This record gives sequence, structure tokens and C-alpha cells, in this order.
Amino acid sequence: MSLNNTARGKVFNDSVVLFKVDEQKGTKKPTQVYVSTQCGLLFMVNYFSRQVDKIIQVHDGPVLSIQLSTPDNNSDAPQFFFTCSKGGSMKIWTPDCTKLVSEVNINQEVLSTDLNVDNSEIVVLAKDGSLSLLELQASSFKVLMRSHLDNIVGIAHNTISGCLVSIGQDSSVKVWQAEDMDQVHEFNTSPNDPPITISASFTDPVVAVGFKSGFLRIFNLLDRKVVYETLIFESPIMNISYSENGKFMACFFKNGKIVIFSVEKEYVPVKNIDYEFPNSNYFSLSFSPDGSMLANISSNANTITVWETKNFSLKWFVDLTGEIISKIAFAPNGKDLLVMTTSSKLKVLRVDNDLPSHMETVRDQFGMTDKECTDFWIAPNGKFLFVAGKEGVINVYDYFMRGKVIPAVQAFIGHAQYASCLTG
Repeated sequence: MSLNNTARGKVFNDSVVLFKVDEQKGTKKPTQVYVSTQCGLLFMVNYFSRQVDKIIQVHDGPVLSIQLSTPDNNSDAPQFFFTCSKGGSMKIWTPDCTKLVSEVNINQEVLSTDLNVDNSEIVVLAKDGSLSLLELQASSFKVLMRSHLDNIVGIAHNTISGCLVSIGQDSSVKVWQAEDMDQVHEFNTSPNDPPITISASFTDPVVAVGFKSGFLRIFNLLDRKVVYETLIFESPIMNISYSENGKFMACFFKNGKIVIFSVEKEYVPVKNIDYEFPNSNYFSLSFSPDGSMLANISSNANTITVWETKNFSLKWFVDLTGEIISKIAFAPNGKDLLVMTTSSKLKVLRVDNDLPSHMETVRDQFGMTDKECTDFWIAPNGKFLFVAGKEGVINVYDYFMRGKVIPAVQAFIGHAQYASCLTG
């Protein structure tokens, strides 16, 4: 179809076709085509003659989306016509677009809209990551959720407050109710200093967040404010861990420094641990369940050091030369230290005080994921092990690998991208 001079210089954004139902033949025939433009115009084109019937200015700016409601039972005509501008102005028109029925402005750039089958609700996706619902009969507008605009790099569940906190590469720190996943708050952070890692306290309604600049901030989830902030090293904080007894918190910096804070003394630094040749990609800390030990990845990411928290003296040094360690974690039973390598091999080291010179390897499990493991998490009851891989699959293992293949492991598939962090 040629629009001749009427379309000169116009950029089209969206289109929708109106159909007429032939009840005798049970077929639908197109009758009219609606086309929106970048300059706010709506073209109404006759499908058969290929001629422009009418041009209407429906918005001042770009018309991103147009929707036709389904016809009522007594007519082929739609009940109303819906248009949405890029700037967030949504309008409902009479079927011939000659009269404006209603208008709502959400003051956010809109990416997409859709109308449900009974013409009662319109869902709106905005550029700020919010998914909203416009209920037409009640004339109400409700934000269903506000997602991150970029990759989520960390999540932490704080059981004291009942909140789940997520951090993203968009520099956002979002707080959700864990039960229904309603967003309840968002902390403002600098877009030039994105958060990198997060950990939740076991005893207080707070989370600790480490930033690229090296800043450490403690967020209170009930009072919804920053209660502590410090900059010790101008180096990104790569990992944070709280002890379950609420005494300590440890921060792992990219420059190879580890700082232990006394939570009981309002986050006063009490110990610095330093080692040479830090690996630029892998940093992991873990306190034992009783808080008596702290384990960390050490030099070249092929060694592990385990410290006694009573005086922070070295208890064990584990040399795994030939492997690259990606993450370590004490098991809830307090008897095992789990070590994941970049080759997706799981090593289980026994925590045995009767062996003061070394940690015995009690299990080597190969092929935990098809590609490199991105994270793992042990269920608090110690019965299940969740492992995520770069192939986009989350495997759920029986912790002791008991039974045949099917009861020993389950897999959850369907992620567009791989999961980078697991928590519970």
C-alpha cells in the first residue's frame, strides 16, 4: 500500500488490524488497519481500497503501542481503542477515535502494553523495570513489581525481617517481602558505584552490601536506612559473610585483603588477613555454623586457609594445586567444608579437630554441572545441595548422593541466562 504524501517523513511504530467476522462461513476478514507514528499520529487505512480514511493526532509524542478491544456480542466494532505514548501517556478512545474517554499518565517511558481477553485490564511494562496493571472498570493503576534494569549480581534472605534483598548491575538495592515478592523499598545508590556482593545477618534485620569503590554499607530493612558505612580499602568488595552466632562479619577485597568486623562492637574492625597472589575472579568466605572457624580462598585460588575465630590463628592450610577454587562453604552439620572448582568438581573436606595438621578429603564428586558452576547453596536442614551452572540449569542433589540417578538429582531448566547466585 502506498500512502503517498501523507506518510512523507513519518516513522511508524505499531500497527493493529480490525477484522469482521463472517458468521455463516466462520471466517474473519480484515477491514481496517491502524498505524501509529513517531510524531503522535494515528493512520486509519481501509484494508480493501488501501487508502487512508483518516489521520488523527492522538499524542504529542511517539505512539509506542496501540490496542483494539474485542467486539461485544452485538457488533463487529471494538468496544474501545487504546493508545500509549512513549512518555507514559495512556488514552482510551471511542471505537472511531473521535472522542477521548479516559487518560492516565504514569510519567515513565513505556516499553510495551497488552490488553487481556475480557477488555478489563491493561498491563504496562515501563523502562524503569516496573510491571503495572491498569484496571479499566475501577480506574485504578497498580504497580505489580519493579524488576532490575540489568543483571542481578546478588541476593540475600534476611529471616529476621522476612525480606529478600537483591542487588543489580543497575546500581539498585531492592527489598522484597519474601512471602509474596512484593517490593517494599529501594535504597538509593550511585550509578557510578554499583553493588557487587551482599550478605544477610542471622541475628539482626540488616544486610551488608559491598560496592565497587570499596565502600561497605549496612542497610537496616525495618528502619529502611543505612546504619553503618565505611571505606577501608579502595578496592572492590567481592564477598561478605556473617557468622551465625552474630559475633563477626568478614569482607573479602579484590586486592587480597580480608577484614573481620566485630558485629557486637558496632562493626569495629578487629582483624586484617592478607595474602599474596589473589586470583582476580574468585573470592569466597565462610564461617562454620558455630562461628568458631573462618575459611577463605587463598593465593592463586588453589589454596584454602582456615582460621580459628577465637584469636584468628591459622588452623589448617589446604593446598589444592592443579585446581581453581570458585567457592567454599561450611555444611550445616559443621563437619564438612564443601569446595567447588571451576571444573565443576565438588570436594568435601572433613572438619576434624583430631587431625590438627590437615583436612581429609572424604568425597570427590565430578560433573556437578555441564559447564562451569556459578554458585551452590546447601539447604539449612543439610539434606539438599543446589548447584547452578553456566548452561542455565539448576541441579538439586541429595546431599549424600543416595539412591539411583533420579532420586539423587533433579534439574530445573528454562532460564534464558544462567543463575549467578543462590540463596534460601
